[in-house]
Amino acid sequence: MVGMLFHPVYIVINVGTCGRIGDTELAGFGLGSLTLGIMLISIGVCFAMAVATLVAQANGAKDKRMCRVYLNRQFYLNTLLFVAACLPLLFIRQIYSLIGQRDDIANLAS
Repeated sequence: MVGMLFHPVYIVINVGTCGRIGDTELAGFGLGSLTLGIMLISIGVCFAMAVATLVAQANGAKDKRMCRVYLNRQFYLNTLLFVAACLPLLFIRQIYSLIGQRDDIANLAS
């Protein structure tokens, strides 16, 4: 929860700093942040919210075993999903080039 509160502040400070450096740096930061947000952060937050609902219900039913089961399943699912999601990120610079992004911006974003 604390991280979710401070994440917008982190983004605002980085955007302000990159904007003062130059337009190319700002474009690279924006593209990189957007890619990470779509590929990893949004998936992680959705998974965390889904398991939070299940664990809360199991805890309300006083079933500690199911809380552990849901948590362990979540660890395994997150591991599999993030490995699959990281594969495109290994080649993200080439993907940026394929979609027509300038090389200097693609380098900064990747």
